[in-house]
Amino acid sequence: MRTPHFILISFVSAATAVAALIWQQNEISTLQTALDQAQKRFLSAKKNGASAPSSASLKEVLSIKGNVDFLRNMIELADHLDADGARALLDDLCKQPLAGKNRTAINILLDRLVRLDPQTALAWANSVSNAHGRPQMLDMLFTTWSNIDPVQALAGVGRITNPSLRENLTAEILKGMVSNNPDTAIAALHMLPPAGPLTSGVYNSVFASWAATDPGAAMAAALKLPPTRDRNFAILGAAQGWANVDPQAALAWSDHVPAGKQRDQFVNQAVTTLAQMDPQAAISYLDNVANPGARQQLAMVVANQWGQDDPQAALAWAEQTTTGQTRDTIIKNLIGPLSQMDPAAAAATLDEIPAGGIHDSAVSTLAENWAQQDVNAALQWVQSLPASASTRNLTANLVNEWATSDPNAATVYAQSLRDSNPDLFAKLIGTVADNRESADPAAAIAWAQSLAPDEGRDIAIHSVTVQLTAADPQQAWNLALQQTPGELTDKTIVQVIDKWSTQNPAQAAEALAALPPGNALTTATSDLMQSWVKQNPTAASEWVNTLPAGDARNAAVVQLISVEGGNDLAAAFNWANSISGNAGLQASQLSNVVAQWAAKDPAAATQAVQNAPLTNEQRQNLLGIINTATR
Repeated sequence: MRTPHFILISFVSAATAVAALIWQQNEISTLQTALDQAQKRFLSAKKNGASAPSSASLKEVLSIKGNVDFLRNMIELADHLDADGARALLDDLCKQPLAGKNRTAINILLDRLVRLDPQTALAWANSVSNAHGRPQMLDMLFTTWSNIDPVQALAGVGRITNPSLRENLTAEILKGMVSNNPDTAIAALHMLPPAGPLTSGVYNSVFASWAATDPGAAMAAALKLPPTRDRNFAILGAAQGWANVDPQAALAWSDHVPAGKQRDQFVNQAVTTLAQMDPQAAISYLDNVANPGARQQLAMVVANQWGQDDPQAALAWAEQTTTGQTRDTIIKNLIGPLSQMDPAAAAATLDEIPAGGIHDSAVSTLAENWAQQDVNAALQWVQSLPASASTRNLTANLVNEWATSDPNAATVYAQSLRDSNPDLFAKLIGTVADNRESADPAAAIAWAQSLAPDEGRDIAIHSVTVQLTAADPQQAWNLALQQTPGELTDKTIVQVIDKWSTQNPAQAAEALAALPPGNALTTATSDLMQSWVKQNPTAASEWVNTLPAGDARNAAVVQLISVEGGNDLAAAFNWANSISGNAGLQASQLSNVVAQWAAKDPAAATQAVQNAPLTNEQRQNLLGIINTATR
């Protein structure tokens, strides 16, 4: 039997949350003594035929408060179990949330079961049905198993049916195996399906892990692999692992890698890490790169990494050593960290980048960072830029953020643009209104109604009303009807009905009865029908039959035809013929329906046209459409 302290050591990686509490110097000796004493007690108890722990004793252990006491008692409990007992307690634990002490207990019990009967442990984890799912149980199982017997664990992975999970578990086992038993690990890699995305990921992960401890051996083994996609990923993984621990040594060795994409990736990774650790050393390496294009590309890597700590120094170096698109991209990338230190200096630096996509991206980054320090100054700077759709949207975004923390100040700023930029003024008032409504609808309504007409009252009410529709369409509708009649009120009515119809079209239809004939009623009716006819065409048709003749009914009929045309062309024809007061609309709808009908059933279409109450001119035009379609 293994000693209790061994399971504790192997378990530390899976119990990170409590490890910091255990591995304190002043507790180790006390804990070790207690574990040794527990081992002797349980060996004696087994000789005397003591009974196995039960679910009740597991519950008692889980209730222990202190982490050290809990772990000691949980280990003692597990050490007293046979395979059946460990599996029974695992079944109990899997009915509980996978967190805290429950997760710790599962790891300890899995460790016990793997050591007693690994095949039983695998069968349990691979078939367990619980809230945590098989992947988590299998991951925990193979973490333990690979520490105990990686060769057998690797063989066990082959029984996992899910390809992605199988390859991920394989990678984890081989990462632990490759440093101590590289030949076995490489042999296992060769048994994987060749050149697939999952397999390539395993090669990359395993060689990265190997190179972190023995880079020379890992890279030499990677280069000996057959020239396939998997070899490329192995080289890249070894390069990444080596570069992460000793980038200068990795760069010195990089010439051993055949020229091409793999070498470029190798060098890029090493330079990235070196620039993080020692930018001047990375610059020294760049001075010896002969290829101008490669030097410019690596300069971007160095500047980006260096700039995270010292953007001003990185920028000064980049401006002296790079040109063209590379230089502009570096400046754009450094605007973020530079603007966090000195946004005004970052704004001056932006003038060095020509207008375009890179410039616009940098403007957005600078403005957002600047606004975190001084939103008013950031907005003034944005307004000093040439007016465009991007600066307009950026201003709205900044004002929206401002309205979250200081809605009154954001409102005052928006109102300051009323005369100089009325379109932007309207957009910003709407932005503040939307922000206020999402935070407190009642307060937003009161605020909007308190504004004077020249302060954006109607715009604010419009925005608040439309936003309110999702939560309370009836209240939103009442607010819309209270607005001063005009174009903006009509827009509010239409948007409220449009949103309301997606929730409850019948209620929205009832509300429309309060509107007089006009553009608002016609457009709102069309939007309502567009939504309603998709949800319930029968109810929508019945409602249309209740509408008086006019533009609103015609608009509803057009939407109804758009659906009926695909389902019932005879009904669509009758609806089209019911359009009144607009001969052009009626003719176009009849023509469209008849053209569709003639393509499917010209005889039925002909009979319908001949029997319908039409003028002679209408009948002849429609019969002509049918004749043309059937030639």
